[in-house]
Amino acid sequence: MEKGVSLATSGELCHSIATALGISFETTREHLRNIRRAGMISFKGHGRGAAEMTTLDAARLLIATAASPFTKASVATVEAFGSLLPNRERRLKANLETHLANMLQHLIDEKANLAPAYRRPSQAPEDLKSRMALTFVSAVNSAPASFPIAAIVRRFRNEGAAFDFEAVRFTSEALLEPVADATSFAVQTRSAGLIQTRDVPAWTLAEIAHSL
Repeated sequence: MEKGVSLATSGELCHSIATALGISFETTREHLRNIRRAGMISFKGHGRGAAEMTTLDAARLLIATAASPFTKASVATVEAFGSLLPNRERRLKANLETHLANMLQHLIDEKANLAPAYRRPSQAPEDLKSRMALTFVSAVNSAPASFPIAAIVRRFRNEGAAFDFEAVRFTSEALLEPVADATSFAVQTRSAGLIQTRDVPAWTLAEIAHSL
């Protein structure tokens, strides 16, 4: 497989994300339509080939689906969250959508040797929060582009503790310190009011990657 390229069609990608996140196919498809109209989705050739998706397409659709407060906010959500840079060394690292696309590719390439956190548990684990691979943090009822936002991507390592990970924290430029959770976000955004977090478990991210 060429790096960054998949053989999944847009419909297959919608189905895999909807299934992994536990939401309706129609909702995911509407997010896809919105970001496709905005030129955020790849198209190549004609027929089936025109619908082939890349890991960057998958990353953008995942951001739209998981982080949007409603479907009409798809484009604004991808633009705001996708362009976030790491809190430190902003000029040296990729933005969130590129980093997430690279993470999906890593999960594809290392499918046979992934950490336990990337395997869906047979029953709800007691330590669910420790297995979150992707977290979006924002203020409730505020457009992503109008108020500071943050995201955290965790890469679980197959060594040491079962859920040992390294985290990259992405924030709006208005936030001077890394955001570890809703509490640290609230400390820096005292006028935020209600704060919401949207979490994607590690096994969900792996299932999306392995559907490509």
